[in-house]
Amino acid sequence: MMSAAVRPTSWRETRSVSLRWSSLAALLALAACAPRPEPPATPLAVERPASFEAWKASFRAEAIAGGILPGVVDLAFDGVQLNESVLQADRRQPELTQTVWAYLGGAVSDSRIRRGRQQLARNRALLEAVERQYGVPLEILVAIWGMETDYGASFGGFDVVEALATLAYDSRRPDFARRELIAALSILQNGDVALGGLQGSWAGAMGHTQFIPTTYLTRAVDHDGDGRRDLWNSLPDVFASTANYLIEAGWTPGEPWGEEVVLPDDFDWRLADLDARRADTARPMAVWRAMGIRRTDGRPPGPSDRLAALLLPAGHSGPAFLVQSNFRAILHYNNSTKYALAV
Repeated sequence: MMSAAVRPTSWRETRSVSLRWSSLAALLALAACAPRPEPPATPLAVERPASFEAWKASFRAEAIAGGILPGVVDLAFDGVQLNESVLQADRRQPELTQTVWAYLGGAVSDSRIRRGRQQLARNRALLEAVERQYGVPLEILVAIWGMETDYGASFGGFDVVEALATLAYDSRRPDFARRELIAALSILQNGDVALGGLQGSWAGAMGHTQFIPTTYLTRAVDHDGDGRRDLWNSLPDVFASTANYLIEAGWTPGEPWGEEVVLPDDFDWRLADLDARRADTARPMAVWRAMGIRRTDGRPPGPSDRLAALLLPAGHSGPAFLVQSNFRAILHYNNSTKYALAV
């Protein structure tokens, strides 16, 4: 359930909140008697209906076939409309349209760093406990928190069901959006979040660190022990869920994400990677050392047996980084080199 600062002024105009809550309670009582649905598989691509209303009717049948109760679908979709703001946002993602320097300049501002240090100090005991349990540095957790919602200042303000329905009907990745939409309905049916509480970004990401619905179902954890995985109001759940995600994505405790390096004048640029997403470009540090690559302080990179890829985010005229497996773990969180560098 959302905090008062981010709660929508109304869930839908056509019915009262009390009626919705009582209706959902009855549906969830029925759902509790049946096994919880597994995280949904990717649905098969289908030809898009001519209108959004026709698409909703088609999707309703798909969701019910996937194990969602008809009443849950109907309540969640009551009043859902095609959201043009979602479509506009989908076409102007900064990770796709900005240069690396413009993106980093906005993402890693002095004020964000200052507030991040304040949040780290305020929540240090909790963050240290999560770091001890999962092995993910507390600085990484706070950095992701700042990147995703500016430390909880903005969860997005979109109805997740409406946003994902819009994207499933008309977007670059309709199959992905349909899968996430069924997962969002599963969250409601499971009773993890109250009807009206699924508020998030235009892309359907939710909570302090913006989990998409399928990620919520598989990676979110109840760290505070209250029986709910609350990524909106419980920082223990938020930090532990984020750390759990990174561990599942391959984060190796005790290893760095990478380091900035200086290349020799005769370096073969064909050995570099422009986005760090190709695992086949990783080589032992000893190989990079032998090529004459050094850290910015003049020391050789290391340890010599650790694998790293050479990242040139701005081409041969910009800085160079030797990035390791933990950098790719951050890429699992958001598959953008600019984002991972900002973290």
